[in-house]
Amino acid sequence: MRSFLLSCTVLFLGCQDAEKPRPEASSSTSLPEQSSEATNEARRADFERRHSVPLPSTLPGPWVRMVEACEGKTESVSFRRGSHQTVWRGRSDLSLTFRMFGTDAAVNARLLKALQLLKLPGFNGAATQQNYASDTREWSLELNRLVAPEGSQRQTQVVIVWSRFPKESAGNGKCRKPKPVEIDIQLPRWMKTHSRARSTRRRVAAEFSRDLEETSGEIVMLYHNGYAHDEGVNHFSGGLEKAGFTHESGSGPQQRWSHPDGGSVIFSSLNSTHDMGCRIAGPVLSIQWRKPHSKT
Repeated sequence: MRSFLLSCTVLFLGCQDAEKPRPEASSSTSLPEQSSEATNEARRADFERRHSVPLPSTLPGPWVRMVEACEGKTESVSFRRGSHQTVWRGRSDLSLTFRMFGTDAAVNARLLKALQLLKLPGFNGAATQQNYASDTREWSLELNRLVAPEGSQRQTQVVIVWSRFPKESAGNGKCRKPKPVEIDIQLPRWMKTHSRARSTRRRVAAEFSRDLEETSGEIVMLYHNGYAHDEGVNHFSGGLEKAGFTHESGSGPQQRWSHPDGGSVIFSSLNSTHDMGCRIAGPVLSIQWRKPHSKT
């Protein structure tokens, strides 16, 4: 199965391949920490003190409703969308981790009801660890329990990895203005401003990721020719300067920028991107951004 790229900040070394291995859920059956709280009330208070990160604005409604129904705390989320020449909804990849609280039976019942909102293919009808794969879907569910006295209320970590993608295609035809993908509203404005669809450019992939430590994102641009590509690089560079970034190294489609708040941006020239159902003829540019959260 074709893999997808989860946002990460990496040093560039020439042209890169856009695809990276899809992260697999760990095989652990319990959370690494041992609960030191002696009562259900104390363990609940510990759970309530946990922060929860906001969901992507581009996340489909059923997934938002599922998370809300779980009444949990989202620890991390990464959602990526990719364009396709003939399949309008293209490709989507989601990695989601959140925690729930209650007895195992209560958590399982609440989670099962929430999962049913998704109408996942191959779902076995139980809130248990499981995996599914077909030629257009792939998903996995993992539950990890915090160690606590038997029968007590405790935290349960839920990890869901899900992908939806078009069937494999020969992709012999040239890409002709594929549908641009939506960008998350939580990403910086300059990313959206300089990636809007034009006759010579398309935003063919966009990703938003957030956890308790940082927020990050990536956009992938397909340009009609070298001139449009160079113009795009200049526009992004100008947008970064206005946003307070400082150029650190590199030139053209291979650059690194930094911000006083600890943020960074990396330009990378890509050899390819996800399967778009067509043959890519023009230059492809990746813009990766990350910003650590304030410790205060």
